[in-house]
Amino acid sequence: QQLENDSSLIVTYNIIGDYFLLKGSWAVALEYLFKGIQLAEQTSSNGFLCSMYLDASHVYSRGLENNVNALKYGRKAQALLGDKRLSHTNLPVQVFAAVARIFVRTNELDSALYYAQRANGALIGLKDDYQYLNVLVTFARTYDLMKDEALAETYYKKVILIADSLNFQ
Repeated sequence: QQLENDSSLIVTYNIIGDYFLLKGSWAVALEYLFKGIQLAEQTSSNGFLCSMYLDASHVYSRGLENNVNALKYGRKAQALLGDKRLSHTNLPVQVFAAVARIFVRTNELDSALYYAQRANGALIGLKDDYQYLNVLVTFARTYDLMKDEALAETYYKKVILIADSLNFQ
């Protein structure tokens, strides 16, 4: 019963943290995510912990433009990917793609490409069009910054073709 209550509280903190992340209230998002992280660490809830580390990484990266902390929490999420229960989810794709985007922002393009490739590999067996497009955009942006216009254009065109076929609105 206590584990069920803890899990419900962890999910609640995660949802509230995500809500404030989407609203751009970065400090409040981190406050709730860290409450959830603390509880998830105590209960060894690796799935929740990975997700909240990833969300904290997003807050630091996109909202606070603190790539050091973004990478710190991205790496914490990555360290949990050894849990076999997570290998059949889209968390590995999300984690590797997030780390790749951090390296794009810091202009460490070889590392960005490496993690984009890891994200792409983690897509095998998953049917997740959103994550697939996310990975393709990461490749496109990386090659764009590497001044490889031909490869960048190839990836951008692939993104447009797939997005158009899915009727995203």
